[in-house]
Formats: sequence, structure tokens, C-alpha cells
Amino acid sequence: MRNILLIDDDLGLLRTLREELSGYEAWNILTAENGKQGADIIATYPVDLVVTDLSMPVMDGYELVALLREKWPAMPVIVMTADDSREAIRRLRSLGVEQCISKPYQLSELVSAISGRLREGRFQAA
Repeated sequence: MRNILLIDDDLGLLRTLREELSGYEAWNILTAENGKQGADIIATYPVDLVVTDLSMPVMDGYELVALLREKWPAMPVIVMTADDSREAIRRLRSLGVEQCISKPYQLSELVSAISGRLREGRFQAA
């Protein structure tokens, strides 16, 4: 079973995504409300892939990705954000993020992105 960590401060979106993604393949969906909670989960629980928002309290997505690159450099990350500005994309690329999905998202696009990243190789923190 693959462990996917969804991180977003929008609790309604987290709940919806968990329900939508739970039916796909052998995915166990974990959730966190901000980057700090997400990092704590990754440090203690095996995670195969992170899907994160950028704008969150406590620790935003940029800070989280920077921490992931420092502690778990091979961790696959997909960013979902409403900010698809050139600056945001440039900043994400500089942090090693290869995949960014615009909000509002299409479920099929997200499922395809997750499936593709998981096929690229197995990674587990913790």
C-alpha cells in the first residue's frame, strides 16, 4: 500500500480529496493542515509522496519543500496551488518541484500525476 500525504489548510478540500483518492489503487491517504504537521508525519510515518498547497499557516508549502529537500531529498512532491504565477513556478522549480497542478484541480489530472510519480520509483521516509 502506498502512503500519500495531502497537506492543505482547507479542511473541506482535505476531506474531499481523501474521499476521492481513497478509492484509487492501493493508496492510504494521510492528511495534515500545514507544512509543520506534514513534516512531523513524514518524520514518523512512511510516506511515498506528498501533495501540498503553498499558502498555509505555521509552515507554508515553500518552507515545507525546502525542508523536504534538506531532510528527504528524494521525496516526490506535487504542488497544488491557485498561484500559478511565473514567480511561483520559478521558485518551485528552484526547490526541485517538477509538478504543479492549478487549483481548482481536475481529479483525473491529480490521479494521473500521483500515479506517474509513484511509478517513477519507490521512496519512503521514516
